[in-house]
Amino acid sequence: MAQRHFEGKEHAESYQRYRVSPPQELIDEVLNFLRKRIQGYLDLAVDVGCGSGQGTELLAPHFLTVVGTDVSRAQLEIASAKDHAPNVCYRESPAEELPFEDTAADLVTSMSAAHWFEHPRFLREADRILRPGGCLALLSYTMDFELEYGESTSKLNEICQEFYATLHPFRKAYIGSSSQEVYKKIYDSVSYDDKEWHECKNVRMIMPLSGFIGLVETFSTYQGFLEKDPIEAKRLSQTTTDRLLEAMGASSTDTEVTVFSDSDSGRCVRVCSNDASHRVSVRDRLLIKEVAELEANLPNTCKVTFPDENKLYHFQLAISPDEGYYLGGKFQFEIEVPEAYNMVPPRAKCLTRIWHPNIAETGEICLSLLRDHSIDGTGWAPTRTLKDVVWGLNSLFTDLLNFDDPLNIDAAEHHLRDKEDFRNKVQDFIKNYAR
Repeated sequence: MAQRHFEGKEHAESYQRYRVSPPQELIDEVLNFLRKRIQGYLDLAVDVGCGSGQGTELLAPHFLTVVGTDVSRAQLEIASAKDHAPNVCYRESPAEELPFEDTAADLVTSMSAAHWFEHPRFLREADRILRPGGCLALLSYTMDFELEYGESTSKLNEICQEFYATLHPFRKAYIGSSSQEVYKKIYDSVSYDDKEWHECKNVRMIMPLSGFIGLVETFSTYQGFLEKDPIEAKRLSQTTTDRLLEAMGASSTDTEVTVFSDSDSGRCVRVCSNDASHRVSVRDRLLIKEVAELEANLPNTCKVTFPDENKLYHFQLAISPDEGYYLGGKFQFEIEVPEAYNMVPPRAKCLTRIWHPNIAETGEICLSLLRDHSIDGTGWAPTRTLKDVVWGLNSLFTDLLNFDDPLNIDAAEHHLRDKEDFRNKVQDFIKNYAR
């Protein structure tokens, strides 16, 4: 059974702040291996268990599209909110149920996450979505960091080893005593003939001491200790910091140290002669799940119809408000889900003429979540779904009815001048256009 961790907002923020990206030389090795097997442009890379996207971003210059997936909505929101390449997007998905069609991906990666997956199911999914010649690359690193700081190096590493030893009892049983052993078992279970195992690669990083402590605190061992005894876990972290500063002869945690890490990389590559050439429509894969979720969670005031059941990307929504100014009306909307979904929001238009501050008489709609970006931070994000769109449109007739930031300024000013006359005009529109 897959394990779920690092999903809380606070932990996701620490993950973004302190987790380090894989070294570029390791990414280059994966890409060189892949390019020997796939000629021409590279279409799609999928980074599974992407967290806040430190590794995902490194793939952007080499692929037409890069999609990071994770089970944590908090991690994905942070990844989506930061500046990233326009060809990168993020989707909420378990590793064992990837939202892509068969033979869609040139590369499937997992960078420091595969040890948490349900390995047989994940490997079947990776095999399913990889194109002929595509590559599966699993990268990870251990927590056995060493520090270097002049003559204090030896003492610093004694302190670090004590720190790690205290945390070791809180290591999750699912990943055993060694992450390298976990990855070796995954590697051995991959049936591809063309595969390579790479032993540890030394990685050297310079960071403030606070960054090193923060990095260790993001690991599951420390988080397990924190969950069991938060006071003692924080005391251990503070005591270790104080001891390291004393050994360094420094007073500030901003003091930089050199951190060495072993990066374990097992790399598995699939090459086969199957002539599967079609490309994925990520949108259509997502819509299968999202339409089912939508139909199971429709507001009582809404009805959805599909003119063509084979085209889930185009549907109509009827809203019949049961309260407020628009009670008694039936308002038709047309919703189109573009090919680039869910990197971009669906497009919606009101087909019923209406007197409404947030809907123009010509059908344009002012709703934050239908915008690529919005000042209030409530615009479209890849973590949103069709259900959010329908509920948002429905709310335009209740709690999201907004006279302060109107699209139809005349309607808003009418309401300000004379609320009763506004109500009468709304009802006239309903009688003439919305029955």
